[in-house]
This record gives sequence, C-alpha cells and structure tokens, in this order.
Amino acid sequence: MWKRFAGILVCPNCKGELDLISTEECEVDLKPEQYAKGELMGIEPSMLNVYVDSGMLLCNQCKYWFPIRYGMPVLLPFETPLFQEFREKHKEMISENARGYTPPKESSRPGEEFVLRSFSKEWLKYDYDGVLWGWSYEDREETLLIEMGVGKGQAKGVRFLDVGCGLGVTTWIAERNYCVDAVGIDLSLAVLKASEHYKKNPFLHFAQASLFKLPIKEDVFDLVYAHGVLHHTYSTREAMEAIATCCTPGGLTYLWVYGKHGLTDSWDRRLGYFAEKHLRPFLSWAPAWVATVTLIPVAFGYIFLNSLFRVRNPKLQRYNFRRALHAARDRFTPLFAHRHSYEEVEGWFKDFGYEHVEMLDWRLVPAVVRALFRGAVAVRGWKKKKCLEK
Repeated sequence: MWKRFAGILVCPNCKGELDLISTEECEVDLKPEQYAKGELMGIEPSMLNVYVDSGMLLCNQCKYWFPIRYGMPVLLPFETPLFQEFREKHKEMISENARGYTPPKESSRPGEEFVLRSFSKEWLKYDYDGVLWGWSYEDREETLLIEMGVGKGQAKGVRFLDVGCGLGVTTWIAERNYCVDAVGIDLSLAVLKASEHYKKNPFLHFAQASLFKLPIKEDVFDLVYAHGVLHHTYSTREAMEAIATCCTPGGLTYLWVYGKHGLTDSWDRRLGYFAEKHLRPFLSWAPAWVATVTLIPVAFGYIFLNSLFRVRNPKLQRYNFRRALHAARDRFTPLFAHRHSYEEVEGWFKDFGYEHVEMLDWRLVPAVVRALFRGAVAVRGWKKKKCLEK
C-alpha cells in the first residue's frame, strides 16, 4: 500500500487512529506525469512515492493488530487465514512491535464468511483481459461517467470510494478520468489481486474490509460508488447506512442494486428468476465442487443466450466458458440477493442525510448494458452540507 493511505485508515472496530509499523517499504521511481498529478493535487513528492509491501497497523485502544500482506492492508474486524499466514511468517516482528496486541476478535456479519470462501476464489481466476462480465473496459468507462453524472475531468483533487471493487477495474477507471485518489474496498480476496495489479499507480489504494465495519475515516470521500454489491449483504439498508458515513457533506453517492420490477419483464428474466429461485437456496450452501458441476450446463446456456443477444447488440462481449461459469456463479450461488424498489432506495438516501435524490434512466446508458439497467434500481444523491453553528 502507498504509505500516505494510512492517513485515512482507522480501526474497523472503534474507529480509532492506527499506528503504522512498516517492515518492508521502498521508494518507487514514479513517472514524471505522476509527480505532476501529485503536485496538482497538493501532494508532496516525498509523500507520494513510498510503498509499503509488508507491515502492521496497530490500534492502541482495542489492542488489535492488522497485517499489511502483499502490499494490502487487511482491516477486517475478525481473523482470517491471511492473519494466520502473516503471524507465522513474522513472529519475531509481532513479538517486538505488537506485544500485548492480538488479531481482531469481533464477530463477522451474516454471509461474510461465505463470501470469503466462495467469491474470493472465483475472482482470483479472472484476468485483466479488457472484458469485465460482458462489457469491454471502454463500455465500463462510459457507463461509470453516466452513472456518476460527473464527466471526465470534472472532479479534480477529490477522493473516490469504490465499494465492492473486485478486481479494481472501476477504481482504476475513476482514477484516470477524475484525477482523484481512488480507494477500492472489498471483502473478497479479489482486492488482493487488484492491489498487486495496480501497485505501480500511486493514486490507487486497496484494502480488504467489511462493509459493516469500514476502516475509513468518516466524511472523507467526495464520490462514493457501489454497483451490484450491497444487495448481496444480509441487509442492503444497513450496508447503505454504513457507506453513507464515508461521504463528505456536499459529496455524491451512487447505488446500483437489483430491482423488483426486473424479475418478470421479459422472457429471459422470467426464466432466470425461475432457475434462481430453485437453484440458489441449494447452491449457496453446497460444496464448491457440487456448485461447479451443477452450473456447467447453466454456463453453456449462458453462452447460447449470449450468442443470441450479440446478434441484436454486437458490442456485447462474447462469453467463453470461464466468463459464462463466472456469471452463473454470481447469479446462482450468493447467500443473499435482495430486490428493491426505487421508492425504497430513495427513502434510504433521505434517511441517511441525502438530498436531490434521483433515479438514473436506463435509456441513458450504453446499449450494451441497457438490459442490465432496465431491471435494476440505480440511484444517486448528494449529501446534505452541515449547517454551521452560530
């Protein structure tokens, strides 16, 4: 992780400040244009180019230690195999710098252990090949700019938070379009792959974290983005409440979730929902190999449907078997997949201090993703500015 990233990180349990103990760090020889961008953002060169490969973050209040492993801070409120791996490799360093500290001992929220077991492995197999799901990176870029309602170059020197960033492609797209510090957080180990892939970019930061115990200071992000993630938690509303605390007054938050109205508005959606109702309750608890075997014929069905849809929309990217199986897993194995109405989501925004709440018209997005947006609820709103006390 870039050393200056520690400045906005907090303990996920108590929200207290963290002390950084760096055991492996180096000064990176950045490109001239990166130093120029840092200067534009008011960042000193000496603060820009220090990268921490390994170390710890210590909470002096909770007496917890959190590892920085492979350049990624692991800021979960509960212990995972990455903590155990770090402890075995750095016993002496922990004994010397964190005597009296322990890994975090809080409880995980419903479904989080499932995500770590399932989605982590699935995303680690994905490649940076210019295609994300059925979209090209170019279509993903165009869609993001429309979703946020902020054009290229219109948001300079701000911070962008990508909630459930996965491989970090959207985080990277935001950074290069908005001239921002972009942060991606995810519960799955996909974020580990993102951290490694983008480690030469000093304006991209990644952390493994829980949505419900965010290790980030409040009111620090001008743009908060959550596409296709919150409905897979045990409570979409509580997840929305958690990320709302990160948005600065006057900042913008965007949320995309499954919509109730998109279940039966076309033959393919009716077919998909029928299959999901019968498969997901079983596959979400089944062993991984059982889910894989069950979904192989579904993946071939996805390939067939993809070929039909590509006749109508040639810009839709072709599914190979790996992409099709990944899409099938995403649809049929999550423990939670809530559907919501616009009125419901709009109410959350208003409850959590937002104004000028608006729903994105699906007809505005690129044709390649209109079917996806037609069945979803995409909403953005601006956080109310705090009134100054007299």
